Amino acid sequence: IAPEKEKVLEAVRTALEFSIGGNKNVIEANNIKENIEQLKKELNDFIKRQQETAGDKTRYQQGIIEISNKIKALREQLAIANAKIENHGNTETEVDRIMNSIKNEDLNFTEFDDNVVRRIIECIRVMGDKTIVIIIKGGYEIKQRIE
Repeated sequence: IAPEKEKVLEAVRTALEFSIGGNKNVIEANNIKENIEQLKKELNDFIKRQQETAGDKTRYQQGIIEISNKIKALREQLAIANAKIENHGNTETEVDRIMNSIKNEDLNFTEFDDNVVRRIIECIRVMGDKTIVIIIKGGYEIKQRIE
């Protein structure tokens, strides 16, 4: 599977977990993971600069300690968020079912596919103010104004 498709599928999974389970912890966990990755990059940068400097390394050492402490705190928050997510076991089963259906489909969407729509979409409404509301199974809504 192409890397772009993997990113899209991960985003879809996150949205489904949130919409089906109403679990804000899924989004929080993904945000924490992104923050940890960013801090790891900063940490590596500080380590590299510390190794390359011939002068006082104190500033870099303090930066490394601060970033390491932030990563440690975020990992603790991530563990708590993941524990809360695990408590929503039924959500995971439903999300896995939907994701397997999506993965087995050709997602180029060059034409309408009724099977995919039935598996993912709960309801599509056209409102009087020229807005289309698509409700994904579990209640997540996407609104688009028609011009």
